[in-house]
Amino acid sequence: MADAVAGNVALSAEYNKALANIRDLDARLQVLEGATSSSLGRIAGSRRTTGVGPSAFTTETLLQAVTFNAQNGRRYRVTMDYQNVGSDTSYFGVWGRYAAGATVTNTGTQFYYRDTSAGSPGNWEGPKVITAEATGLPAGQVTIGFFVRRTGGSGTTDFRADTGQPAFVWVDDVGT
Repeated sequence: MADAVAGNVALSAEYNKALANIRDLDARLQVLEGATSSSLGRIAGSRRTTGVGPSAFTTETLLQAVTFNAQNGRRYRVTMDYQNVGSDTSYFGVWGRYAAGATVTNTGTQFYYRDTSAGSPGNWEGPKVITAEATGLPAGQVTIGFFVRRTGGSGTTDFRADTGQPAFVWVDDVGT
C-alpha cells in the first residue's frame, strides 16, 4: 500500500486494505482489553476485630468471609491473616470455600485446604497467612470464607482479633 498523496483519490484496494488493518487492530485491542479490563488488584477485603472462640471447633466453623462481584474467567488470589491461641497443641484443618450470593457455609465449593496447629499451649502464635487461588467462580456476587475444624487434640482454641490486632481477608483479581 502506497502512502497517501494530497489531492489524489485513494484506490479502492488501498482504502479496503487500510480498513482491514484498522479492523484487525481493533479486534486485537478488544482481546487485550478483555484480558485486563477487570479491576486488577485488590477488589475486596474484610476486617475482623473480635475473636472466634475459644471453642473446641469440633464442627467446621466460619472464621471470616468477604463478598465481592466476580467475573467469568478470572483468577482471584485470596489472602487471610490471622492468629490463634490454643490450650493444647491441637491440629486443625482450614478450608477455603465459596458460594454465589451474600453468604457461604461449610457446604460451599472448596478451593483451599491446609492442616495447621495451635502451636505451644497458651501462647500467641505469630501471624499466620494463607494465600490461595480461586478460579471458576460464578459471575456476580460471590462470598469466600475460611473455615476451621479440629482434626486432632482436645483443648480449646481462640482465633484472636481485636481493634489493635485485627484479622483480615483480601481478594485480589490477578487476571485470566
